[in-house]
Amino acid sequence: MLLKFNNTKLITLFIISLLMNSALIAQPMLSYAAQYSVFSRDGSQLIYVSSHPKEIIKQQAKTGNIIKRIPLKLSANSALLAPTPDGFKLLAAHAQGIDVIHNGTGKVLRTLPHPSGRYDWKGQTIQQNSNGSLLAIPSLRSGVPNIYLIHTGSGKIIRTISLTQKGKRWNPNNNIGSFGFSHHNRLFAYMLYHNGKPTLHLYDINRQKALMHLDIPITSYADTTGEMIHFNQNNTKLIISGVNQKNITLVDIVKKTTIALNYPYVSFSNFSVDNKNLLMVQPYKQRLIFRNLNTGKHQWHKLPVIKKGAVSTVIQSANKAWLALPIQVSLRESSKRFLLIDARTGKALH
Repeated sequence: MLLKFNNTKLITLFIISLLMNSALIAQPMLSYAAQYSVFSRDGSQLIYVSSHPKEIIKQQAKTGNIIKRIPLKLSANSALLAPTPDGFKLLAAHAQGIDVIHNGTGKVLRTLPHPSGRYDWKGQTIQQNSNGSLLAIPSLRSGVPNIYLIHTGSGKIIRTISLTQKGKRWNPNNNIGSFGFSHHNRLFAYMLYHNGKPTLHLYDINRQKALMHLDIPITSYADTTGEMIHFNQNNTKLIISGVNQKNITLVDIVKKTTIALNYPYVSFSNFSVDNKNLLMVQPYKQRLIFRNLNTGKHQWHKLPVIKKGAVSTVIQSANKAWLALPIQVSLRESSKRFLLIDARTGKALH
């Protein structure tokens, strides 16, 4: 009986292990793609970090040819945060500060001090403005939640945004969601989740003033993984979406209204450069969607079939002409390739 029990137990553990591995493999590699990939400023190159060996890799966007491999050595226990939007630098956080690393040499240019005195935002969203001059960092140190806007050149705190009203305490069930900067870098939007209920907040950086907050329809059950905020070109609207959300929320900043659009589980959404369309990528349906903001009509383009790997978070060139879909081939492999898509026609190049 003992032998039978042990065999049964071993079989059960083996099945559970298989199920857990299957679940892990099915998950999109969000952190890898979102934090380590970026277009160069002119859109001609894709820049990303490989895991084994640790290198900064530059490749031609249109051909996929590798241009350069730069060895990268990080400080102990570093966590890569994000490349600057121009593709020139990487940011890596560790116990002593935030290293600013040059993408061309792999060397540390400077180390910025942690805005709260220590690295205490693990697992939280980090966001930069469009020119890479400001970095938004959340902090929950000692139960006092703030968002710090720091200058990436000097490390100085430009603004401190308190997330609680005077006299009120932070509820441990609350959560900080995604951030987004407007294109003219004056407005800053962020999501707060109060007991799972999302609220959008808008802050004027120049005037140091909270402008408004809006309740957002629940679409993600407080799971902010892969959530993103993007402004349109004239900074009058924004969209909120995420891979775990059932809808995209379109927010009119001027009218202070919200509309839930039924496009579930998109890994990317943004406005077209002419403000006429929404561009969305649905990995599980392998399609790129164009939705006309005036008529509500949409066109969709089938993406190439990916036989192995998963489409993860999408990146966009600064001129919004190109989308690159990073493909992680395996959890245990560092190989990485991209689908390059013309954002004006929806056609995939490779």
